[in-house]
Amino acid sequence: CAAAARRRLGAIDVLVNNAGFGHYKPLAQWSAREIADCNALNLTAPMLLAHALVPEMVLRRRGMVVNVASDLARRYLANMAPYVATKFGLLGFSGSLLREVKDHGVKVTTVMPGVIDTAFGGAAEGSRDERGALRPALLATQIAELLELPDTVVVDELTLHPLQQGEY
Repeated sequence: CAAAARRRLGAIDVLVNNAGFGHYKPLAQWSAREIADCNALNLTAPMLLAHALVPEMVLRRRGMVVNVASDLARRYLANMAPYVATKFGLLGFSGSLLREVKDHGVKVTTVMPGVIDTAFGGAAEGSRDERGALRPALLATQIAELLELPDTVVVDELTLHPLQQGEY
């Protein structure tokens, strides 16, 4: 994956890990495969991609990793324990990696959105009221704006919620 991107694009300056898999159901109803898949996509894949790309960023003394977690990286939610655990893990990984690479000119930001108007959880994309669910384009714009910051500034964490989102 990383090698193919390098061949096609050249040096990689920005890595955005924006994927999420999870179910809203009690832990006992998750299969072992679902737990493994959730961990693989939400936590292991971002770690492996960073492992493949960050050393080159360090050598060039520039680059940015954006890990899109969830507001659930900072709070608990019943019936989503494996998903929440992976997002807590991604937040910990991101914060630790930032402290490892920032003196080499590489930034790491964890973006923690609240509810997003996508098909996650079985909802129809575009079906939620914007007061209770962020539009994907808004989230993308906020991530792109992180890239416009001066080299001397890093946003460790960015949390965004729709104004009318429930408990957070």
